[in-house]
Amino acid sequence: MKRKIEDLEEHIRQVEDDNSLLRDLNEVFGKESDNAHKENEILQEELNRYRQFRIPRSLTGSTERPKKMLKLKEKSPDEKNEIGARVRIVLQVSLQPNLC
Repeated sequence: MKRKIEDLEEHIRQVEDDNSLLRDLNEVFGKESDNAHKENEILQEELNRYRQFRIPRSLTGSTERPKKMLKLKEKSPDEKNEIGARVRIVLQVSLQPNLC
């Protein structure tokens, strides 16, 4: 019984030491976490402010839109084959003699 009490007291001391270490770590990392949170809020506000700005395309030199338009006008090989097949079908139908 005495041995069991000693084991329990040792376990209590170990738990208290662990709790003390955790409190110390929480204090250190809690401050870092608070600072990181404040910095994050500041950066979010700054980002929101910059999102309100629009840079004119003439200043950026962006030619993205005309390239997209050119791509839309170009036909893929499949589209060319499809158009050719339609033309052949129309010609075959129109050249067939009327059976009526």
